Amino acid sequence: TAATAELEAVAASIDTAEPGADPDLGLRTEPLLDRVVAPVRAALWMSLVATCLLLVVLATNVAQVQLARATNRDREFALPSWYMRTISSLRVASRVACASIGSFMTVLLRLPSAVAARISR
Repeated sequence: TAATAELEAVAASIDTAEPGADPDLGLRTEPLLDRVVAPVRAALWMSLVATCLLLVVLATNVAQVQLARATNRDREFALPSWYMRTISSLRVASRVACASIGSFMTVLLRLPSAVAARISR
């Protein structure tokens, strides 16, 4: 990159100005993002996953509240019985979907720690 080339030029000018300088002394570049984020990268990913999980739970709860309101309102109308069975089956399906999403997110939350444990061995 341009920063590396400029740093090499500065190192060359130091070598010409100070020929007896320490030969092990050198200059190197490191991306700032890697320097700042590297120690907390796993925590950032975990917080992203937790936030996504929270949003999924929130959306599911809102959907269930809306479904409960719709179920309560259907008593006000003369609706056929097949409609009531459909609403009941949707309620069961939403609970199954919530359980499967929760299981999937649990696996995703455990995955980084399992990978880190395997790498550290």
